[in-house]
Amino acid sequence: MSDSCSKRCSSGRARLIVAGLLALFTICSSPSAFAQMARLVGSVTDPSGAIIPSATVVATNVATRISTRAVTNGAGQYVIPDLVPGDYSITGEKTGFVKKTITGIVLQVGQMGEIDFSLELGAVTQTVQVTGHPPLLDHVSSDLGQVIDRQQVATLPLNGRNFMQLALLTAGVSEGVSADWTGVQMYSANGLTGENNNYIMDGISNRESASNTVIESPSVDAIQEFKAETGMFSAEHQAAGMVINVVTKSGTNQIHGAAYDYLRNDALDASGFFPTSDRVKPPLRRNQFGGAAGGRFVRDKDFWFASYEGQRQSQGSVLIGLVPTAQQISGQFDTTITDPLTGEPFPSTDGVTQLPADRISPVLQTILSYYPGPNISQYGANYINTESATVNYNSFLIKTDHYLTDKDSVSVRFSYKNLNQFQPGGLPILDGDFQVDNTRGLSIGYHHTFSSNLLNELRLGYTRWLLNGVPEAAGTKYAVNPGILGIGLPVGATNPLSLPYNLYPSGYVSIQPVAAGGNALIIQVMNDFEVGDTLTWVRGSHSIKAGGLVYRSQFKSFGLGTIETGGGAIRDNSLVILLLTPCSITLFR
Repeated sequence: MSDSCSKRCSSGRARLIVAGLLALFTICSSPSAFAQMARLVGSVTDPSGAIIPSATVVATNVATRISTRAVTNGAGQYVIPDLVPGDYSITGEKTGFVKKTITGIVLQVGQMGEIDFSLELGAVTQTVQVTGHPPLLDHVSSDLGQVIDRQQVATLPLNGRNFMQLALLTAGVSEGVSADWTGVQMYSANGLTGENNNYIMDGISNRESASNTVIESPSVDAIQEFKAETGMFSAEHQAAGMVINVVTKSGTNQIHGAAYDYLRNDALDASGFFPTSDRVKPPLRRNQFGGAAGGRFVRDKDFWFASYEGQRQSQGSVLIGLVPTAQQISGQFDTTITDPLTGEPFPSTDGVTQLPADRISPVLQTILSYYPGPNISQYGANYINTESATVNYNSFLIKTDHYLTDKDSVSVRFSYKNLNQFQPGGLPILDGDFQVDNTRGLSIGYHHTFSSNLLNELRLGYTRWLLNGVPEAAGTKYAVNPGILGIGLPVGATNPLSLPYNLYPSGYVSIQPVAAGGNALIIQVMNDFEVGDTLTWVRGSHSIKAGGLVYRSQFKSFGLGTIETGGGAIRDNSLVILLLTPCSITLFR
């Protein structure tokens, strides 16, 4: 082999290695970037069926009048890969042919629709208008799922206006269990648990790290549509069960708005099975109110959208059980009790046994003093608690879209929710807990079109989730240690947080300052940061999409309840992920 040939071969191998390394770096897919967008594909032919190369196809958003164009290749095929879901009109034209416009095209989130044009011979000044186009069929991609459009989101009845309930309209989806950490209802897809799901909103991850459930649940008036994908996922998704892909609304050239107030009141309710002692129904006051509006800053260029939703709910509960009576607390029992020290029964009078005062533990006396006295004598119980549970929150969402040039656009969305709730237990003060659940979300997307067959999307995202649970007994007289040894506090010391234990006396109402739901005595903070970039290249009859994602998840957990044992626990897990996965390649016919 000659030296020149050897040099050429070495140079060729070097180029291949460099190309391979570049491919390994770039051929990875962002888990959310282009999953939000819709795409149009198709071909342009003449009346005989012959292909028409270099024809222009323009997709125009009806609401914003923003147009995106593509040019057919040598095979007469076109691809428009970056379209916001919505209503469109599609135009095909070429010199020497009659321009053809098709209206009534509805593109859904993540859809890849196909529209073919057959252009008639004639002057380009002539136009053929086609209206009432049937719904597009997506037979190009392999995704399985159900799109819940804006009409379904806005009109279908929802208890609590939680859009996630609409995921049950998708085949193979059913209700799962509630998450241990957050209490959020999870959904099962194709038999897999809710921990296998992924949640995306405006191209940014929307799942928390504790139980892998959805973080932000925007008002249904702020949702354009969402898709529940259940199978045959593309490389853009990180899920085995289901992907919930939400697109929020954007402003349009026309100003639109709405306001609402949904009321529930016990005056409209029937009596419960266990009415209170005075036969009064548990009170219920619930108002869910808010509004949404959208419009433009500058026609055809800059748009805005905003929504607000609040809730004020107070709902009485009926919790019944047994508590010790005054006689039992004083040591009187209507049964024979054997002295464990002597083996002989304690003295009794008329069948009533009186325990000596010095034989009753001072620790037990302190614990018994926590119990309230009986207040009913029915249903096989002697105590009823009708404390009201409260759920109050405020949430808002702001989104702006700016079309800087024909090739550059920026979209920014910020969302915010503060939720405060109180859940009573079997006993007032001793058994309830307060919970604060706050979320923040920021999404920034920048689109740049290099040419009709090459475009890029950059996504920046930040999501914050805070959960703070505090028992009702914190800071009260019930936070005093009654003297049980071995729990890390000296006898008589004051516990500033809660009772240091849960008590479950057989047959009686339990004392559970650490709520059974697991939400009390905890502070959790999660911060997610992500940067993703996706490049789409249309080459001939192929669409190649590649990109990368850097994702950092920071999770801090502080269990307050462990301080009673002198422990205390702070967990700070930070995870940085650089995704390198196969790119998404679509082959068109």
